[in-house]
Amino acid sequence: MGDSQYSFSLTTFSPSGKLVQIEHALTAVGSGQTSLGIKAANGVVIATEKKLPSILVDETSVQKIQTLTPNIGVVYSGMGPDSRVLVRKSRKQAEQYYRLYKEPIPVTQLVRETAAVMQEFTQSGGVRPFGVSLLVAGYDDKGPQLYQVDPSGSYFSWKASAMGKNVSNAKTFLEKSQSEVAFMFTGEFLLAFKIDIQVSARYTEELELDDAVHTAILTLKEGTAEKTNIPWTEMTKEILNSDVYKELESIENPAIVYPDYYLNPFHAYDEGNLSWLAAAEADAATMSMVRRAIPNASSLDEANQIVRGNWLDAIEKHHQQYSADFSIRDILDIGCSVGVSTGYLADRFPSAKVTFHECPERAIRNIVKESFRLLRPGGTVAITDNSPKSKILQELPPVLFTLMKSTEPFLDEYYLTDLERVIKETGFANVQTVLTDPRHRTVTATVPY
Repeated sequence: MGDSQYSFSLTTFSPSGKLVQIEHALTAVGSGQTSLGIKAANGVVIATEKKLPSILVDETSVQKIQTLTPNIGVVYSGMGPDSRVLVRKSRKQAEQYYRLYKEPIPVTQLVRETAAVMQEFTQSGGVRPFGVSLLVAGYDDKGPQLYQVDPSGSYFSWKASAMGKNVSNAKTFLEKSQSEVAFMFTGEFLLAFKIDIQVSARYTEELELDDAVHTAILTLKEGTAEKTNIPWTEMTKEILNSDVYKELESIENPAIVYPDYYLNPFHAYDEGNLSWLAAAEADAATMSMVRRAIPNASSLDEANQIVRGNWLDAIEKHHQQYSADFSIRDILDIGCSVGVSTGYLADRFPSAKVTFHECPERAIRNIVKESFRLLRPGGTVAITDNSPKSKILQELPPVLFTLMKSTEPFLDEYYLTDLERVIKETGFANVQTVLTDPRHRTVTATVPY
């Protein structure tokens, strides 16, 4: 019968040397949302997916990351109610230590006490193991520290670790060299717990806190993409391992001088979007964005039809309404990345389209002016990007908005620019704005006859 006959006994070992209930507890952990932690040179980051069971649930009532003391935080994967019990016991232990010794409890000692509680529940009758694993992050005299505590009561110190769903992909991604790591903020509901500290000279880890934050969210983002059947890693590797580099020499113009904003770090790509990694990840990132924009779609194809269809409909409707000549002979697609949207334009109809992504105001004005110069009378310009009026973006938790700004250097200028006014001042007529999906707007306008 193997181990199955021992699955209801907590205190009896199976013939294979296992306490089967602990195996079941680890299964509960593996069913939880992905959580991870990264120790940096000047702090610790812990992050997790925060997915609500229903849109009717008050998001503020769901807290997956908690503080145990002012310098120690914890995140869990597994059963939320079990984590609350452990958080309460840990806080009580930390307070008792402070009252006795008049100083904060060391990270290692609090981890050891918490692990002892979890271990006790593996050898007592009438109880069950905790169906939760913890990542405890903090700092003390020994510098930044990260520990993982499992249902058996075992605990280890980690430089970086992950647990919950998709743990294998997350750990594999964390093991990549930093040169392979880039960050594209996805707007997922994540939380990050950051601890700023003074680092002692003997601590030699090179990863900085900001880079650790980017890496943590990118890891969760990649896991989210994989879980929605988007093979992010495989798609990126296929491009980077191809002969695409050879094409650059035949098309690159060394006389081109790129503007400074184009070469700034963007989405945490150190070289900005003008890099091979950014190009290789663009297609998968676009797919992931579409799935997040339409989360209830039954498939990626359906989500694409909604996002792209609404966008194309807005362009077509505007052009038919305000342009006397419905025949469009040219397509202008600026800021088209690797051409994902260009393909949809070509399939649907020839149309003039200008798009830019969170540029500084001077670039926005110049792009609009150049569009006005190039378009024929009756031509249509369509500008698509994040909508400042999107409820989803407006209601992002402050920590998410801060993280988004850290990788979008022109976000403030983009949101503070009155795009419709800029378009009107340039000379365009019939300026209209449509929310084409919950996150994005399409602004259309016409060159007067």
